[in-house]
Amino acid sequence: MRFLLYISFAVWVSCSWSQGAFVLLEVSNLQPKVGEYITVQVSSNLGSNFDMNFPDEFQSGMNVMSGMRQEYINGRSNTIYYQSLSGFFMEPGPYVFGPVLVKTKKKSYKSNKLRVIVNSHGETNKKQKKSVRSNKTKKPPVFAETRLSKSKIYRGEPIYLQSSVFSKKEFSKIRNYNPYKIDAKHEAFKINTSKELDWVSIAIEGQAYLKLQFEENVVFINEPGEATINPFEMLLAGYGSYAVKSEAKKIDVLDLPKENQPVSFSGLVGDFRLKVSLSDSNAKASDIVSLAVEISGKGNFHQMSMPALKLPQTLELYSDAITTENYRITQSGFKGNIIYTYPIRVLKNQYITIEPIEISFFDPKKKSYQVMRSTNLVLNTALKDNKSRKVQNAPKKADKTQLVNESNTTSTSKDPLWRNPFARSFLFLLLLFFLAIFFLWRRKKRSATNKKIAQVYLPPKISQVQKILEDAIDPSKNVVESVALMEQCLFTYCSFVLSQDSIRLSRNEIYLLLSNHISSEKVQAIRKLFAVLDAHRYSNENQALSFAEFRVSFERKVSDLLSQ
Repeated sequence: MRFLLYISFAVWVSCSWSQGAFVLLEVSNLQPKVGEYITVQVSSNLGSNFDMNFPDEFQSGMNVMSGMRQEYINGRSNTIYYQSLSGFFMEPGPYVFGPVLVKTKKKSYKSNKLRVIVNSHGETNKKQKKSVRSNKTKKPPVFAETRLSKSKIYRGEPIYLQSSVFSKKEFSKIRNYNPYKIDAKHEAFKINTSKELDWVSIAIEGQAYLKLQFEENVVFINEPGEATINPFEMLLAGYGSYAVKSEAKKIDVLDLPKENQPVSFSGLVGDFRLKVSLSDSNAKASDIVSLAVEISGKGNFHQMSMPALKLPQTLELYSDAITTENYRITQSGFKGNIIYTYPIRVLKNQYITIEPIEISFFDPKKKSYQVMRSTNLVLNTALKDNKSRKVQNAPKKADKTQLVNESNTTSTSKDPLWRNPFARSFLFLLLLFFLAIFFLWRRKKRSATNKKIAQVYLPPKISQVQKILEDAIDPSKNVVESVALMEQCLFTYCSFVLSQDSIRLSRNEIYLLLSNHISSEKVQAIRKLFAVLDAHRYSNENQALSFAEFRVSFERKVSDLLSQ
């Protein structure tokens, strides 16, 4: 009986001990490596108010889990509270976790302590590490970096900058972002700007990382020398937080060589092509032809200047050139083309030659200047052939005349016809006849000239301008017809203001004369209307929707001109 009492007492003591208060600290790996994630868990049956104090070198991540579970001991249910988190050590060495405190109403309870020894990466295989250490530097678990496409460039050459964050674990927020700054004159253009955090899995030196592509820029540095890209910094946040800061980078910017620099060089850097064409190869006096200069390739398109155009005296620039830009930013700079369209008016109906158009650029790959020159542009080639035929036939006619003269001289020497009185009378009458015809022609021409002088130019009335305006904005007409009527409407209005025929004047002459009669604001409005009409006339794109809107705008602006 006494033996049974001892056994029951022992069982009761063990049960009481098993149900007593406890705080337990556990670590998944007591000998991790630098950067290797470990899991720390604290459990207790006293509650979840854990006061954890970890070493400063331990960087906690965002995977923190808290909860509770039920355990049955000797048929009785106990509630166990727990909290676990993951993290890593940034430096090797011995560290102590704990004790963790759990406070209750009456007193506080402490957990056990754990000693963790953190090894440097690869310490278990020192021989391999010695052979690799001279070539590679171990990347930390979290770091920021600004990567450059090149470390040495020429002035005006594009450079691709990529700002990224690399981490072993994913963070959900970014705070206190301070972007990098470049201490040199430059122009920056963003690529693939995204507001969302998109972490991508990559491998760096055999280690798994997550990469956050934070910012991508293409930069054109416009002054030579050493340019410094200062660090960018931010605070990565989730359940934990971590401050990262990139390293400063240097760029060696070379100046463009002065030697062998072409006269036509205007600052283009890259690789380009030139194409020049005329809208028509034949044109009569007063006709308008368009000369298109297309420059394609890649480089600093945004710094391009309009090519110089030298026209002969038989041509004049009808209005300002139209610039059509069709390029986009890429990692290697701007890529695409620019088209300059020059409206040109023909002044004389003859064979015309236009001097070649030349542009030059610096090619960083070849490290030299490149010059592109178009061929000679010609108008009215058929007239040149006619002129050359006349020149070729001229000596033949001269030979025939010479032969006739020689034959006449020979016959005169043989038969002196001029001594015959009948022949002299006939020649005298013939001369009088031709003189009478000549005087009659001169009198008729003078009377016609006097009639022309007597006629006075009658400027158009405002009602005529309004009538042409109504026809021009008629929606039933197509774009080509509407553009022609709108241009006629503007010319008629200018003739109304100037009291002379504006069709015979160039646009620049019209603008100059209008400035003496109307305000500069009105002149500018007329100039813009002509420019938009040229854009619709020479553009190859379908602009039906925009032209419908322009009809309404044109009517309003011309009505404003007529009402004032």
